Order: sequence, then structure tokens, then C-alpha cells
Amino acid sequence: NSTYKPDAAAPNVDNAYYDNIWSLKPDTLFGIQVDVDLNNQLSVTTQLVSKGAKNYDTEIEWLYAGYELTPKLLIKFGKQRLPLYNYSDFQDVGYAYHWTRPPLEVYGEELSSYEGISTLYTDSFGDWDYDTQLYWGNTYAGDTPLGDLHLKDVLGTVLSITNDEIKYRLSAHRANAWTDGETGLATVVDKDSPSNAKFYSGGVFYDTGAWLVGSEVTYMDAGLIQSDTDGGTFVNRTTWMITAAYRIN
Repeated sequence: NSTYKPDAAAPNVDNAYYDNIWSLKPDTLFGIQVDVDLNNQLSVTTQLVSKGAKNYDTEIEWLYAGYELTPKLLIKFGKQRLPLYNYSDFQDVGYAYHWTRPPLEVYGEELSSYEGISTLYTDSFGDWDYDTQLYWGNTYAGDTPLGDLHLKDVLGTVLSITNDEIKYRLSAHRANAWTDGETGLATVVDKDSPSNAKFYSGGVFYDTGAWLVGSEVTYMDAGLIQSDTDGGTFVNRTTWMITAAYRIN
């Protein structure tokens, strides 16, 4: 009688769970991404995703305009992916990595997108390439186990450094968070007294083309946003994963 929910952001409905009835829905999704270059500097990107775990309701996960201020500096306005993890930008594209899905122990947060502004600066030094990202915005997720989850003034930064075989990535994020709506858990913060939530991640990946070895660690301090049914509060948690793969031919 065990059950397993592979997508933490999916609502608590039968389609979102594996149980003793065989089903394709919990891990099945369809998506399309459209990029339109309006001129040499301005572009528009949108991504539509339909997930079996959400009864195949189509959602707009990305919808933003990008403006290239310089060949090294890009500014985006609109709905974008939250850059919490190494695989965030293509977390829904299973062909892009060696798992069926990224490990839920690390990639298990219930928020994936935000509405706001971001900057991306890319450059290199010696044999290394690097990019830095800074973003600000707001986001919302309804019908989570905590109720309706709001994050306001989400602010974050990401630094990635790579060469031909190794990649280092660090990120830091903060937001004012609160919940409302129906929930099975006690809510201990609201809009008038939001929690100051923080999230940090770091990863290193070594990829020779044939071999891939990597690790990613996250730390979240949610303040007092969550509470269990016994009245205890969840304050922080650390998650991590180690992965390895060998590509045949």
C-alpha cells in the first residue's frame, strides 16, 4: 500500500502518486518552448508544460522578454525559472540529464518559476568561463500541503565557473514568505508577519564526456513557515546528493 509522489509541486490528487495501480501519469509531461528573435538585441521566450500529475492542464512556465545590452550582458523581464539548482533551467527536459528525473531529496521544492527581472553576465578568464546572475521578483504556488504559498521580494544571485571538464556553481536566495488558504498543517506565518526565508546551494560536476561525477548540496532556512500536526516547527534543512554516470558510445 505504499505511495510515491515524484513531483513535489503537483497537487495532492491521485494522478500525482504511484501506488498499487500501474500508471504513466505521475512522471509524464509534454512541453513546447518557443523563442522569437525580434531583432539583434530583443527576443521573446515562452514555455508551455502539460503534466500528467496535474491532469494535463497546460501551464505557462516561462514567458519573458530578453534584451542584450552588450554581447556579455543580458536582461530578462517576465516569468522565468527560479535558478535554485544546477539543472533548474532544464529540470523538465529529461533528455538533458542521466536520470529519469532529478533526485527529489534535492530537487524537491514546490516553486519553479517567478515573475520579475534578471540579469545574466558572461565572460571568461584564461581557460575558465563564468557567468553571474542576479534576479528579483515574486512567486506563488497554490494548493500545496501548506496551503497557498506566497514569496514576495525574492532576491537571488548565482555564480557558475566552468572549463572543459569541471563546473562549480554557488547560489544564494532570500524572500518574504507566508501561507494562506486551506491546509492540513498549522500555519504560523501570514501576510502581516512574513517569514524571512533563505536558500543556499552549491555544486561541483566533473564531466569528461564519457564519465560524469557530481554532487549538489542545498540548505534552506524557512523561519517558522511550516509546522507539523503535533505543533512542532520546521526551521531549516540540509539536502545533498552524489551522482555518477557513464555514457556508452
